[in-house]
Amino acid sequence: MKSPSVLDHLNLANAITSLSICASIAAIFLVIEERVHAALVVGAITLPCDVLDGVVARRFKTTGSFGAQLDSLTDAIAFGVVPAVIGYAAGVRGTLALIPAAYVLSAVWRLALFYEAGLHKDKRGRQSFSGMPTTFAAALLYALAPLSLRLPESGRLPLLILLYLVAAVLMNFPFSFPKTGWHTRAMWVLVPLSLATLLFSSW
Repeated sequence: MKSPSVLDHLNLANAITSLSICASIAAIFLVIEERVHAALVVGAITLPCDVLDGVVARRFKTTGSFGAQLDSLTDAIAFGVVPAVIGYAAGVRGTLALIPAAYVLSAVWRLALFYEAGLHKDKRGRQSFSGMPTTFAAALLYALAPLSLRLPESGRLPLLILLYLVAAVLMNFPFSFPKTGWHTRAMWVLVPLSLATLLFSSW
């Protein structure tokens, strides 16, 4: 029997997922270099990647357990670790660093729950998640973080703390979160517009 190899899983969908990992690592490196604005822009690349890899996998019939595992591990980095690192760089540090740390823990638990339970249909028959998905939680960060960075620290920290706490709770709160709808369409508009404001600031 042939031993499994990563070469068996070289396809466009997994390449897109891998691009998300690369963008996440690049965002972390940019944070280390204290280029938070650039980190936000690069980190946001993971959002369309998370949609496209699934679309491509279904289109070319390359879905499978390997891709599902790769996607989940990538989401833990892209939508768990990276947002927390950006929050730390933006000033949520010291004792307050426990808040982005809790956000990461919640994201990982959320992903593990999705692996076990998957999607379900809500009362209106819509495909829904149990709790807010990590992708949407990260999108909230990319929509609101540019605004927070323009505020003085006295205003920035409360906004970021509230964002991370609310996201951490909602990711594992047992409620139906529709997979698609006005909220997802709004984020596809708000995130690019919000990040575009960074073009007026020095990276």
